[in-house]
Amino acid sequence: KECCNKNQYAPNEFVWNIKQSPGACVQATESVRLTMRTNGILHCGLVLTFGRSGLVVAGQEPHQIVHVPAQEIRGADVCGAGDTVMATIMSSLAVDSDPTWWEALKGAAIEAAKAANIAVHKRGVYVVTRGDMGWPMTPVSKT
Repeated sequence: KECCNKNQYAPNEFVWNIKQSPGACVQATESVRLTMRTNGILHCGLVLTFGRSGLVVAGQEPHQIVHVPAQEIRGADVCGAGDTVMATIMSSLAVDSDPTWWEALKGAAIEAAKAANIAVHKRGVYVVTRGDMGWPMTPVSKT
């Protein structure tokens, strides 16, 4: 299904009701459309960040939408948190072995929220490492 050629998502106009209080809405601070082709199938998704309210990922189907809340942030430096989310999602999708796009995207979003939490509790713009995330280190080739 060639979903990405259709104007299925309008990320700059997308508003997600976080339901922090009745009638509360939060405007997305960053958004990115994702496309990935695996085994000849084009997969599409959308990632929206909402600062202290977390992030939302959406897949191709109407039921494929998940809000991943941010962990509690106290006195943190939020510079670079959205970039950390996007970089972590891309990194996670590049190595995820989950057979379904949607499950891989949801897993990447959970990892991204964890990475953002690490980044915002460091001074200045912090680059989250594989070690910070508890991910195995990539072996270095000895050529």
